[in-house]
Amino acid sequence: MGHIKEPYGVDFVISGKPLTEKEKKQLVNSLRRIRLGLQN
Repeated sequence: MGHIKEPYGVDFVISGKPLTEKEKKQLVNSLRRIRLGLQN
């Protein structure tokens, strides 16, 4: 992923809600499958 440079005078604010335990597990499993080449 690349770096996004903020234009002069503009501040990007990123605010997201924390992941639940279920969402964390789903994310970890998805990333693991992608790394192993099992995307579907």
